Amino acid sequence: MKAKTFSSLIIAAGLILQMVSMQVNAQVSYPEDGWWWDADAPGRGYFIERQKSTLFIAAFIYTDEGNPEWLTSDGEYTPAATDSDSIGSYTGNVYRSNNGQCIGCDYLPPATVDSEQSPLNITFSDNQNGVLEWLGESITITRLFWSWADVVDQLTGNWLLTELENNETLGQLVSIEKDELTDSASISNAFSGAEVGSVELLDGDLVLTLIDASENALPLVIPESKRFYAGFEDSSTLQVIAVRLDDLPLGETDSPGMDGSTFGVLCNYIDITPNSQESLSHTSTSQWTCPDDARVLMANGIPDHDVGTFPNANNPNTITEQSVSASYTLEPAESSVVTEWVALAVSLDMYSMASKSMPIPLALVMTRAIPAA
Repeated sequence: MKAKTFSSLIIAAGLILQMVSMQVNAQVSYPEDGWWWDADAPGRGYFIERQKSTLFIAAFIYTDEGNPEWLTSDGEYTPAATDSDSIGSYTGNVYRSNNGQCIGCDYLPPATVDSEQSPLNITFSDNQNGVLEWLGESITITRLFWSWADVVDQLTGNWLLTELENNETLGQLVSIEKDELTDSASISNAFSGAEVGSVELLDGDLVLTLIDASENALPLVIPESKRFYAGFEDSSTLQVIAVRLDDLPLGETDSPGMDGSTFGVLCNYIDITPNSQESLSHTSTSQWTCPDDARVLMANGIPDHDVGTFPNANNPNTITEQSVSASYTLEPAESSVVTEWVALAVSLDMYSMASKSMPIPLALVMTRAIPAA
């Protein structure tokens, strides 16, 4: 099997892991962006998109005379209470547009009427189902799938999956593949191909199970085409967040090695943090640049976080500025020469060689290994 070239994503993966909060509060679920319809009455369609907490809704319908008409509406989405049967609702004015420009004709602005006396109401039972009410008609609407077979099939593809368990974070790149004979899908590590979990549709609800997490079955509270969240809202013991990677350029190679480029990724990073602590009066500075084919780190070694008292009884030294610099290639390539290395002890808590909270990806830090004597 050809190995996926994920090396160009390692930096993004490292940064996303650091941005994820260690405690996830109750999730606000929104209707999924895209086309919706009434499966029992095809011929009309509804488009919903969210930006921040605002929804924009468009619908193509027909008048009593059978003429086509567009409806648009925008306004704030209202999340439901935690004990509600719905995830939220929307109410907004409707703008009716017709008699507009035809293709190839001179521009003609459409006739638009604000139906403020007849607001549009939608109550969403989950992020893919709802009830739309307007002009006395109640319409059941669902997310329109024209390529995915079902909600399990919607999750197939490549994902950056992050587990938050007992205040620890674990991230991995995974591929989800649907079993065409069952309402389930397998989750495999993108590097090794080993199965790490599964997704199942049980009694109409999606459930995520991870093998390395004592096989806890977690409900997918937010299953969407580009992200999903799994976990119990009243527990922080284990929660899972995933972001889709299918839209990123994932190439293939005939060898298990990983060639790739991080050119243009975070090449303009700079941090200047003044300090006024008892033992630290220097300003912390650090910078990444990407001249030519290398990523260059320059820093003064001054922390941007609280430190202890120096000098002290066990350490007579004061904190002074240092000259920290390192260079990494932007296009690492597999080598045919085997070299023995003594690796540095590295953890996700080690953010930089400069002893500061600068987000150097784990993959870059690991390249600073020391040749064995």
